Amino acid sequence: MATTPRKPGRVAVRAGVALLLFGSLLSFTWLTQVGAQDPAGKGAPVKEPGAKKDKGGLFDDADIDDGKAKPNRNAPPPVVDLKQAAGDAKHAYVKQLFTDLAVPHDLITYRKYDGPPFRASGFSNVKPLEKLYTDNKKLPGKLPIEEFGKNGDLKKDDVPAYEIVTVQPYEQVAQAAVEKFMALPLATSPAAPLSRLKQAEAAEQALSAVLTWHQSTRSRGGRVGAEWDAVLAGLRKQLLAVLLEELKENTELADWDAAFALSQRLSETYPEEPEIAKPLANLVKQSLNSPVDPTLRQRTRHRLELLKERYPNNADITGILEDLKKEAQRLFDEAKKFEKSTDKVELQTAQALLQRAEDTWPQLPGLRAYSSQMRGKYPVLRVGVREWPQYMSPGLAYTDSELRVVEFLFESLVKFSLDETGLGRYRPALAEGRPDVVSMGRQFQLPANALWSNDAELTIDDIKQTVRQLKKASNGQPVGLGGLFADTLPVSPAGPLRVNVKLNQGYLEPLSLMTFKILPRPSILPSDMRLPGGYDEKLFAQKPVGSGPFKFVPGNHSENGRPYLSFVANPNYGDRTSKRGLPRFSEVRLFVYIDAAQELQLNKNFLNLLLDLTAEEADKLKTVGPPLKFRVNVPVPNTVVPNRRVYFLAINHRKADLQPFEVRRALSMAINREKLLDDYFRGGFGAQLHKAINGPFPADCWATSPSVRNGPVNTKSADPYNPLVAESALKNLITGQRYRPPTLSLKYPSGDAVLKRAMTALAEQIQTTLPGVKIAPEAVDPWALRDQVEKTHDFDLVYYHYDFPDTTYSLWPLFGGEENYLGYNNANLTGPLRQSVRYCDFDEVRKQLQQLHQAVALDVPFIPLWQLDPLMAIHDDVITVPFDRQLVFTDIELWQLKEK
Repeated sequence: MATTPRKPGRVAVRAGVALLLFGSLLSFTWLTQVGAQDPAGKGAPVKEPGAKKDKGGLFDDADIDDGKAKPNRNAPPPVVDLKQAAGDAKHAYVKQLFTDLAVPHDLITYRKYDGPPFRASGFSNVKPLEKLYTDNKKLPGKLPIEEFGKNGDLKKDDVPAYEIVTVQPYEQVAQAAVEKFMALPLATSPAAPLSRLKQAEAAEQALSAVLTWHQSTRSRGGRVGAEWDAVLAGLRKQLLAVLLEELKENTELADWDAAFALSQRLSETYPEEPEIAKPLANLVKQSLNSPVDPTLRQRTRHRLELLKERYPNNADITGILEDLKKEAQRLFDEAKKFEKSTDKVELQTAQALLQRAEDTWPQLPGLRAYSSQMRGKYPVLRVGVREWPQYMSPGLAYTDSELRVVEFLFESLVKFSLDETGLGRYRPALAEGRPDVVSMGRQFQLPANALWSNDAELTIDDIKQTVRQLKKASNGQPVGLGGLFADTLPVSPAGPLRVNVKLNQGYLEPLSLMTFKILPRPSILPSDMRLPGGYDEKLFAQKPVGSGPFKFVPGNHSENGRPYLSFVANPNYGDRTSKRGLPRFSEVRLFVYIDAAQELQLNKNFLNLLLDLTAEEADKLKTVGPPLKFRVNVPVPNTVVPNRRVYFLAINHRKADLQPFEVRRALSMAINREKLLDDYFRGGFGAQLHKAINGPFPADCWATSPSVRNGPVNTKSADPYNPLVAESALKNLITGQRYRPPTLSLKYPSGDAVLKRAMTALAEQIQTTLPGVKIAPEAVDPWALRDQVEKTHDFDLVYYHYDFPDTTYSLWPLFGGEENYLGYNNANLTGPLRQSVRYCDFDEVRKQLQQLHQAVALDVPFIPLWQLDPLMAIHDDVITVPFDRQLVFTDIELWQLKEK
């Protein structure tokens, strides 16, 4: 592979340290279950297979950080406590509905003769009965009841059967109440008018609460007999009608995100219901002229195709699909008019028409091939990076450039994607649709036509091979997490493309463990890569074979005299039903740049995206960028998109000089982090950029312990700098144990002049504060440094960092396994760490992690330093979705590029 001068100081801690922490997480539009099992008997109760699925996000609609989290507006309304909801309701109609249904009750209507009724009220609200009495002839001679009084108290009684006209169960009482509520004249409603959408959402909440009560009561034996199946069906049917009303309103309001999220819920909850076909098709039609996440339309259209297979003779469904095909053909024919054009505006128009055609009906004969042909003309995403990647595989990727490229070359079963709130969701990646909960794991559906980028078939054997590698700490994952996977990976009896990925213990968020990248089995790789029992990882990493949206094209490439690495759209990816029309680029080209301001001034807007700016460059681009339509992407205080990377000095605990905790604590408190950040990393941005940390977690995240005190330098900073205490701690150790101040090497990645100056200054700070201690900074090639740290353990101190893939912050991958690369083995910390991965309750996990923060602060297994916020410049023509600031390209298939 071609090489170029690089500045590899901006390296990422190995993917094995960072990927696969358990995840924070709003579910995508699928519903997932939080815990698999809790063998330790701690935390939340274990959910049995087949139990009702909750919304699955650890932080779904929860206050995760004292009110800073935002709820997912596209998730289904949470199942509410109707009594509490009635108290909170602002609208009189909604309040009345929730009040009427707040206490589950059956309704008995009493018989009337010529005189007064047997009971003056004519009815009784009674505690729900076990049996369903649809036929009075089946009533016992006397029906034992518990009747609700005016104050909610219960009074036992035996009612003669001849007095009873009907016994209406709570479920049917609720249906009648919702039907009446939905028929209310909203235009003349009291107080503020109630919109039809809000009305339907309130009805959904009421019915969902009743449905949940029914299922729970039946599971506990409170409703007995098969007769209740018809009652359940009636509830579900009415809930479907309410959801369809919501879908209609969202479609008419052009609230596409909410509409498509709801369509997905409908498809999953009512997979064989033909009634959903018309509104789903109408949603697709209405949204075709609007900017919508293409995967949303694809899933909705896919559901229409499945309904067609289920009901082949349904005229409505057939007509809907024929209309979509005709519209796609019209758009296709319109695009062909520009086939021979060289005008960029006309090419852009053709691209837009073809994309609309693919969104409408991608199976149209000839459309996919023609679209690929036109996409080859336009567009290309040009990205400026500091250094080219050398090893492009999950197992060897190390630098930021390598980790980012891996994101679009390889797929995981599911992936963790940020949303607009800065939280995250698990989205389908290689897997099709949502996974199903199975005992101790998840079941995934693989696509029927999945191929590797070398055209070999992707099979379940590839998943099995990858899991085996995970258990051996390969594929970039540590033994600490690989060991959580069960030894077997059975194929599901449900079909040859369904696979069960199982764990050998419970885990708070099992899906976070399923984000490992899938690798091909050795038998489909070129013969020169194959080895007995595996393959040559370095050769594979230089010529990778993946299943992601792009594939690497080896060789020497240049444009305008500038060399670049080429990654072209993977046609096998776009041929899958769920990936039609993706990615949006024909190619991604990586160019190396040296100075960002100079790059824009000399080459104007040749590049679309510049990654890894320094603070000084970002400051200059605030002036240089806007005239060229470049925006500098700088984090602002309290940004909702979290920075999940922490930098630290790794300590080699195998060295005798570093084993006393007093030494490690003295070293940590001798470092003035705020000054180093100000002098070398922040430029003119000040404290709004980058944060000092005093433990293993990102600054101010929920896992940090408030009891870990800050240092005296700045009360607003977490910097534990305290030179007086540092010097005193070391003196006490020297006096009491005849300890000699050590001489320590401080290794850091070479190639970054700013980092070199910062590490030199850090060494001087320690030496000034701790007389006798010598620190020798040493720049090392980053790839060699990784081997020295993680394989040969040839270091004293080393500048390293650690990436949390989501906001649940497990430390187990760093310290877990047979031996961590730090050589740290303090049972007071490693014991609780091992237990922390067994809890299946968020509150307990938070408690455990905050205790671990305190333990780390006391024992200092490594020296926490800071967080550095990634800086980048993006041209206005690049249309992105929310992205991880470190990995950047996790969802690149959804990005788009307008014509400059």
